[in-house]
Amino acid sequence: MAKPVKVFADLSIQSEDGEIIVKNADDGSLIFDFPTRQSFNNFTEVPLPFKPSLKAIGKANAALLQQRQPVVIRVDHEDWIILGKTPKATLKFVKLAPFYLKQNLSWKDSLYLVGTALGFAIGYLAIRKES
Repeated sequence: MAKPVKVFADLSIQSEDGEIIVKNADDGSLIFDFPTRQSFNNFTEVPLPFKPSLKAIGKANAALLQQRQPVVIRVDHEDWIILGKTPKATLKFVKLAPFYLKQNLSWKDSLYLVGTALGFAIGYLAIRKES
């Protein structure tokens, strides 16, 4: 079984809308802290090589739970997405949906957002695992 990811020094990513911080919580959770909704929105415009879906979120949550690596995505000091702590992922659809749905109110856009965040988290874990 793989060991949980441990960030030894806080990682910060400077964006136009503020500083995105990646760190470990006291309980070992990997925290992605976005300063504003706009910074989270800008980050989610990164294209992903897989099709995001609820099934993909469930698989990512199950993998993180099995590896005992909780991942929390915070926006403005509030948890929006929690993966790997419980058998079901915790998503703040009330927070995510209005911000990411377009005029046609497609749920695909909100799922794409969640998939992007998961892709970033899984990519970060894969990079840390190799090094």
